[in-house]
Amino acid sequence: MEAAFVSEPWRIAWTNSGGSAVAAKAVVVIGSIIGIALDAVTTGATGVLEIGRIWSLPKHAGETWVQGDELYWDATNRYLTLTSTGNTRAGRATANAASAASTANINLNAA
Repeated sequence: MEAAFVSEPWRIAWTNSGGSAVAAKAVVVIGSIIGIALDAVTTGATGVLEIGRIWSLPKHAGETWVQGDELYWDATNRYLTLTSTGNTRAGRATANAASAASTANINLNAA
């Protein structure tokens, strides 16, 4: 069998089986990873999620982290945090983040 190209390694198809539409650029939790919806995805529709690359996302105010720290997505409060308990692993910080910063850069799902 010959190899067949499927997709870029940082993008996957995703069907929105939730109860509400997902906005473009919204964070979506899929099992133990997160993705960013590239376009709005209505309930029952299939869209594309970015599951790699570097993105700027909201961060937990009051936390300070350094480049390389493991970060988690708090789906309830919709921000990145250092707290793993009850949250989904999101990736690694690509730059230092000050306590007062409202956003931070993350390499999505990076080990």
